[in-house]
Amino acid sequence: MLVPNSLYDDNFNKKYLENIFEIQANDFVENDIISELEIRNVYVPYINVNNNSAKMEHEASTTKIGEDQMFYCNQRGINEEDAISLIVNGFCKDVFNELPMEFAVEARKLLEVSLEGSVG
Repeated sequence: MLVPNSLYDDNFNKKYLENIFEIQANDFVENDIISELEIRNVYVPYINVNNNSAKMEHEASTTKIGEDQMFYCNQRGINEEDAISLIVNGFCKDVFNELPMEFAVEARKLLEVSLEGSVG
């Protein structure tokens, strides 16, 4: 859905699309600025996969840590709490690397605090 910049409001991303197709509560809505035309393209990222055995997720999605990931770590002697920390930190690494140093340090500390006692 193309929305003129002058009429665009971040709070209404899902509203822009609801007349075109059904928006689910867990749908991630994205928008891109097309500066030459002074409009925004509002959309739900979609992946069409024609393979029943494939597991596909959009990079913007988050899910529970997969049993296969935990199994892989456990087989290598990594306990459950350390495995969760390893997987989550790996997931966040690219974002943290883009932050200014003082924010990255704080983000890592906050992540460590939020993961404490997360097992069981």
